[in-house]
Amino acid sequence: MRPLRVIAAALVLAVLALAAPASALPPGFDATPVFSGLVNPTSVRFAPNGTVFVAQKSGTVQAFDGPNDTTPTQVVDLSTETYDYWDRGLLGMAVDPGYPARPYLYLMYTRDAPPGGTPPRWGDQCPNPPGATVNGCIASGRLVRVQLNPATKTAVGPPTTLIDGWCQQFPSHSIGDLRFVNGQLYASAGDGASFNHADYGQTGGNPCGDPVDAGGALRAQTSATGDGSILRVNPDTGAFTTVAYGLRNPFRVSNRPGTSELWIGDVGWSTWEEVDRFDPTGATPQNYGWPCYEGNNVQPGYDALDKPLCDTLYGQGAGAWVKPLWTYNHSSAVDACASGGSSVSGLAFYPSGGFPDSYDGGLFVSDYSRDCI
Repeated sequence: MRPLRVIAAALVLAVLALAAPASALPPGFDATPVFSGLVNPTSVRFAPNGTVFVAQKSGTVQAFDGPNDTTPTQVVDLSTETYDYWDRGLLGMAVDPGYPARPYLYLMYTRDAPPGGTPPRWGDQCPNPPGATVNGCIASGRLVRVQLNPATKTAVGPPTTLIDGWCQQFPSHSIGDLRFVNGQLYASAGDGASFNHADYGQTGGNPCGDPVDAGGALRAQTSATGDGSILRVNPDTGAFTTVAYGLRNPFRVSNRPGTSELWIGDVGWSTWEEVDRFDPTGATPQNYGWPCYEGNNVQPGYDALDKPLCDTLYGQGAGAWVKPLWTYNHSSAVDACASGGSSVSGLAFYPSGGFPDSYDGGLFVSDYSRDCI
């Protein structure tokens, strides 16, 4: 039998990117379905006691006793208030590291209402007007803690809201991932901006109430709103601190085993995908450059806007922002992954055990658009 950590790594990657055909797998690998019958699964987490939780984009969570369980239990149903539209939905999930003594599941989803509003507002659609990519259907984000009965694997009472916010105008770059590292909960979120034009909040009458020249993608440069950022969250109170910002769509993050580092898969815009490394030992929040920079380069669309936030960053020089650890260009092939549209959709470190030894300690990166790992 494969070690549990091998199954966990393989399962996470299988959910986040469609597995390559068996004929295309490198020597020493095989692809075997573990769970089936799921609808748009977005996150998989193994509890310390072996229970496997699978989040689905529509707002439900299923629990399996283990990899051989074929009859999951529905843990919770948040579909009424989850905005399952385009990139939006239930996207982030984490299990309390003290489970089952601390029987908590943490969920982060796009809420089907503007900040402070009552769901459902749009009903998993976006009429025109306002139009999904015209003026945008305004939504928000929510992070909740769900208490479970470990014996039945079902929710006990309603969820506890930890954070409400993350104003999102356009249907991409929504909230992202949840990850515990050394007992601390980290949450990632995208900038909520347009992917069709250089967006500084000029569209739709500034519905998120951003300061002048600091809306749209430029929200990621303010570190105040949580958009385009990584937050460190107290899992008991919801109190949070922005520890990293200047990110476009940090859809998935991973912890490098044996360290306190977070590795961030940041989905690019027109040219570059990137993997960033966050070191939590810094005294101040770390700026990763978006939208003033994309990859290692000045982003020409936002540079041309001549907005104060980017002009200030450019003037501070190369040391003012954290450069990516690894990038790849949308028009270039990456090993056996063909060129074309690109979106980093999953990160998973592989410790050791079942794969060929040359992969020990390696970082696996999945790309949804390329259908490749």
